[in-house]
Formats: sequence, C-alpha cells, structure tokens
Amino acid sequence: DNTIRLHVDEDSDTLSCCMENLKSAERNLAIISSMIQKLNTDVMGTGLKWTVLLEDPSNGKLISHEDAFQKRLSPWFQEKNAKEVGTSGKTQNSQGLDIESFLDQL
Repeated sequence: DNTIRLHVDEDSDTLSCCMENLKSAERNLAIISSMIQKLNTDVMGTGLKWTVLLEDPSNGKLISHEDAFQKRLSPWFQEKNAKEVGTSGKTQNSQGLDIESFLDQL
C-alpha cells in the first residue's frame, strides 16, 4: 500500500505527512517536495517559505532535511545517486528533484 496521509494544521501553519510504505519514502518525499515547490512558484510568487523535517526511525525525533541527507538516513535517502540540494544543473526544487523527473512520475 502506497498510501500517503497529509494533515494540515492551520493554527501552526504545518503540513504533516505520514507514509505507510517506507520502501517508497524517498520517491514520495521528492514528489511532495516538488509539488510544494511548484505551488510556491506558480501560485505564491515564491513567497512561501518552509522547513523540511524528517523522522529518524531509530529514535522517532525530527531532524532537518540537510542532516538526514548527510547521514544518508534511511528510508529517506536510500539511493546511491541521490543528490544534495542544488547539485544538478536542472531546474530543481529545494530537495533536489528536477521538475522533468517530477512530471515523469505523475
């Protein structure tokens, strides 16, 4: 099951995401990040700012996207070819997925 649950808390301006299938967590994270970036660019005029926090499955604590990337924290960064923010020459979202790849996955 590849169910993704989104919870919006308007009081704290947070969007929480729960993924049932951790095998596709890396791909799902990239797709969700691309969707938010696309909304920011097309609808918000790049005025939307956000911070990505990922759960460390070993202790349940939330850590920054950058820390999780540096640690190659599973299940978020399993692929050997995953790139750090901005390392590709393509138009990328803040998590490193180029827009062409995002559209191919729809």
